[in-house]
Amino acid sequence: MRSNLARLRGVEVQILTGRGDFPRAASVLATTKPPASCRIDFAIWQAAQASVEVSRSRFEDAMPILERLRSEAGIRGWNEVGTITHTSLVEGYLAWGEVDAARHVADEFCRLAEDIGSPKARMASGIGHARSFGDVDRAREVLLEAEEQGMHFIAAQAHHALGVVGRDVADHLEAAWALFKKMDATLWLKRVEAVGRSRGLVLDRRVDKSGAPGPLTDVERQLVTLVRDGLSNREIAEVLHYSSKTVEAYLTRLYKKTGYNSRVELIVAHERAVSLTGR
Repeated sequence: MRSNLARLRGVEVQILTGRGDFPRAASVLATTKPPASCRIDFAIWQAAQASVEVSRSRFEDAMPILERLRSEAGIRGWNEVGTITHTSLVEGYLAWGEVDAARHVADEFCRLAEDIGSPKARMASGIGHARSFGDVDRAREVLLEAEEQGMHFIAAQAHHALGVVGRDVADHLEAAWALFKKMDATLWLKRVEAVGRSRGLVLDRRVDKSGAPGPLTDVERQLVTLVRDGLSNREIAEVLHYSSKTVEAYLTRLYKKTGYNSRVELIVAHERAVSLTGR
């Protein structure tokens, strides 16, 4: 019971950290500190505490703790500790500008995730690998899997990663911004906005505050044109240099956004010059 409660509190800490509510996250950690004799629970607690410090850009004390726990987790087979430490170390090293160190940890995290076998660990390691190596294909794979499984926070992180390392930067940053906004993930909103500013985008002004579907993005307009021209998903993928699964995901999102249900409806709407921002 105590271990289960500690893990639930750890999830609460992650949520509070994502929202940028560091004082409450610290308060939760302070009231749930397990005894050092409960070694794995204490290690999870230490890892969670250090991960909060990394999110606050307080690296000097947190990174050595995370490295020690990463090593201990590998020896003892503590997968949960390993997941937390690897995720936070990649984030910390990238923020520190230590790309080689981030890549080393990201590679190790991918191997650990395969051993763990859980989709969440695999996707988290995929995002770390994508950001460390500029691996666009890996980020797209994570995005597709997260969307298929309804894991919106991970999908938002994948959009953010693609906004950092991929093409169609505006599309992905806007998608990440909208998802993080719905989750009230203030910390991640600031990160996405910072990337947007570095690329000349002011994301909160590009989102329709009325809640109505926004205007089509460049990629979505390309999709409509290619669908109108009669190209199959495979042919569209070749033109846009995407995988067929990525094209399917974009089309599904386009149907939801416009309210249309098929390629035929999109084509008819295009031919009639109907606005695709809603019926």
